[in-house]
Amino acid sequence: MNESIADEVRISGASELADRLDSAQQHLLGGQAAQAIVIWKQMISEGGNAADWGHLEYADYLYRCEQEGQARAELAELMVGRRVLGAPWSLAAELLEELGDLEASLFFFSNAVEYLTTEQLGTDAPLWARQLTAGRRRVRWALEIPLDDKDLRADIGVDELEDKCIDLPGRLASPRVVDGRLHFWARGQFEHALCLWPDRATAENADEYYQDIERVLRAYAGGRVAAVPRTIGAADEDPDPDIRDARSMAEVYAIANQVDEGTVVKWPPGLDEVCWCGAGARYKECCGRSCAVGG
Repeated sequence: MNESIADEVRISGASELADRLDSAQQHLLGGQAAQAIVIWKQMISEGGNAADWGHLEYADYLYRCEQEGQARAELAELMVGRRVLGAPWSLAAELLEELGDLEASLFFFSNAVEYLTTEQLGTDAPLWARQLTAGRRRVRWALEIPLDDKDLRADIGVDELEDKCIDLPGRLASPRVVDGRLHFWARGQFEHALCLWPDRATAENADEYYQDIERVLRAYAGGRVAAVPRTIGAADEDPDPDIRDARSMAEVYAIANQVDEGTVVKWPPGLDEVCWCGAGARYKECCGRSCAVGG
């Protein structure tokens, strides 16, 4: 993996083992791969935790030498005895993930998570357990496998969060008429979204956005419209809890497209009534003034 692995082992209290891993890395850096391999194979012959680290480091070297078949064989040895809760097991899963072998990575992550207790799956779980569950969730999302309850208790990955957010700015585009009802951003939501994603909106400001809606309403000869009550986060690009906890992108889309049928605005209001757009001004001084009929 790299020199930091030995540091991680040393922190765990296995200083002698860490020294040997350091020595193997120094041999590699000095162009003496044969000596490094001797160290790893000696560790493997000892069994136990030393063997786990030996298999992992040797597999990493073999992958870098494009000897994938042998590398897989070394990682497979980690399965012997079901020694799933050690750091080498987690790092093996991460190594496979980095190499793009997501199916094999998921196999390692899933086998480890299977043995975690309720406490190790909770909010106060130790770091190593959180890394395992987060890895499983991350790889399942990458493979487009719907998340399960264990995944939703794990830390969310950056790629998953970006996937869940990326389509939300698209709702800044022109208003959509669905099943005879006009779906649009509520004013506060639009203004917040415009601050987060200024390059994603078709309108430069809220007034322009609601003028577009007014034109659509007039083109459809009026009626009642439904306001989308969904939010996109409080202060950053984090989606609302429902979207954050969606188990798949299909569920994200379903949640994002929901409307609160109880939140309906009357259109057109009377000229002296408060404008439907939420600006607080009278209709005739707001959206009712901005657009000509049929414009």
